[in-house]
Amino acid sequence: MTVTRAEVSGDLQHSKVYVSVMGTPNEQELCLYGLKNAAGFVQSKLANRLKTRFTPQIQFVLDQGVKNSIEISRLIKEALAQPSAAARNIPLMERRKRMRRHNGPRGRRYR
Repeated sequence: MTVTRAEVSGDLQHSKVYVSVMGTPNEQELCLYGLKNAAGFVQSKLANRLKTRFTPQIQFVLDQGVKNSIEISRLIKEALAQPSAAARNIPLMERRKRMRRHNGPRGRRYR
């Protein structure tokens, strides 16, 4: 489990702690369930360290950002590993000619 970020309301009464859990959806829900049950304990430990009138009420939220970024990286690697149909059927010299026409004589695009 990794804490990815935390948000606190302007009046310091409420907070959301975003956590990322690697594992199956069942393991993620189990971890989130344990965190929600331990929120009071975490809040009491936080109250001992904070020098404010109120201790924020903690709410744990499952953050899918890390999981989504891993999936996107996998899809990009998969797409780069497969050459496009056009690149496979066009000879190398023809592809270079097309790139010169597209990018201009010095390798830059015409504006």
